[in-house]
Amino acid sequence: MTSHLTDEDKIDPKHITLAEENQATIRYLNAVIAIIKKHGIQPIVILNPYYNQTFSYNEQILKKVDCPVIDYSRQFTSSKNAAYWANTSHFNSSGRENFTKLLFKEQLKQLAFN
Repeated sequence: MTSHLTDEDKIDPKHITLAEENQATIRYLNAVIAIIKKHGIQPIVILNPYYNQTFSYNEQILKKVDCPVIDYSRQFTSSKNAAYWANTSHFNSSGRENFTKLLFKEQLKQLAFN
């Protein structure tokens, strides 16, 4: 299987930081979560994987989200997984399939213990 990543897909080496807390975004996200919960549904926020990740985020911010947060941002990031990516932000069909299997396998395991 060959990768569809090219030199043009590489991210600019500048380090992008998401560490600055954005209170308005957290309030909005929690408002949406409250609406979902009002309908008897337990939402889950999932941070998707990124290939060649060059950003960071403040994990304290995630603690302010009023539902479980699952961080997969560092999954499938090694060069051995390059075949899963269409570009630096999107899985190809093989990557989508493998991530979906991982997600369901881990979440079903989690449900079994709760």
